[in-house]
Amino acid sequence: MTTYPRKKWKEARTGKTYDRRIKLTDEDRTKIINLYKKENKGIREIARTYADKCSRRLIQLVIFPERATAIAQNAKNKEAWHIYYDTKKRRQYQRTHRTWIRTLLNNDLIKKNNTT
Repeated sequence: MTTYPRKKWKEARTGKTYDRRIKLTDEDRTKIINLYKKENKGIREIARTYADKCSRRLIQLVIFPERATAIAQNAKNKEAWHIYYDTKKRRQYQRTHRTWIRTLLNNDLIKKNNTT
């Protein structure tokens, strides 16, 4: 097993293909907006179609991006992240993420970016 120095983790870029945080592609987002605005489908009906990829809330935020900015602003004002931040969970998430990056690097699915 290859180990990588901590400061070098930022050099391994996954891109949109292997990034687990991205639930919907750009094509999915435009299709959701078209389904809602042009075909007059409801949010729940669209959510059933994309149930394996994302939640109904994410579909609402795709259709109404102003809601997403309002939520982000409220969270920033309240500093709500203090309530949910847990160092033990964060440590476990980071380990899982680094294991994922390590497997991608070892299987040559991504390459290290040699820029600093």
